[in-house]
Parts: sequence; structure tokens; C-alpha cells
Amino acid sequence: MVSRGDSSPRAGISHAPDNNMKKLSDRDMSEIRAFIGSVEWRFAKTMAWCPHFYNVLHWNPGKRGGFFKLVSAIFNHGYEEEWPTPAERKRLSSHRKRIVTYFNVDGYKYWVMDPTIEETDLINRAKIS
Repeated sequence: MVSRGDSSPRAGISHAPDNNMKKLSDRDMSEIRAFIGSVEWRFAKTMAWCPHFYNVLHWNPGKRGGFFKLVSAIFNHGYEEEWPTPAERKRLSSHRKRIVTYFNVDGYKYWVMDPTIEETDLINRAKIS
């Protein structure tokens, strides 16, 4: 079981965002891109201070394989950064920072907030700025 969510870096996680796609096969990346392009990404309007979109597992009952392929890529091939970013935290007074694992695909970064792959039912994404 892969766990995350603490403030210490996980062993084996790359801190170089541009290198994460090299760790996956072309077939895996093709399946991930197909999933990303075939599902709805809703704007997280309750978190406008941190503009991003999200997708929920139960919205895509026939696409569980693609959902969990992306989630697995995030957990196993991602890189760690603070969330919210320092710029986003300036707009908040009470939001505690934490370390989140991101995975970049085609100009977007993807992340989850759940501690394990098995518990994940929501994927977030934001345009890389």
C-alpha cells in the first residue's frame, strides 16, 4: 500500500517534473492521455483562490482502468511540491501547507489528496504556469 500526505518527502519520488513521463511506457502514457481527454473536468468553484479542475471516479463507471492508471502514475512516478503554493498561501490565513505528489501531462499537473491509491476517488488538475 502506498501512503502519502505527511510533510516529509517519499523515497523514490522524483523532484524533477519534466522527467516523470520518461518512467512510463508509451502505451501507459497513451492510455493516460486517452482517459484525460475522454472525461469531464469540472472547475473547483469553491476553491477559486487555487484555480483547478477535478474529476470524480463515479462520474466514469466504464473508465475505472484509465482513472486508476493516472492515479497510479501520480503515486508512483510523480514529484513532490508544497500545496497550496506559496503564492496561493498568501491569499489565505489559515491553510496549512502540505507536500503533494504531482504528475505532469501535456501542460497540466495532476494530483490527488487521498493517502492511498485504493482510497482515491477524485483527481485534480491545473494548468502549469
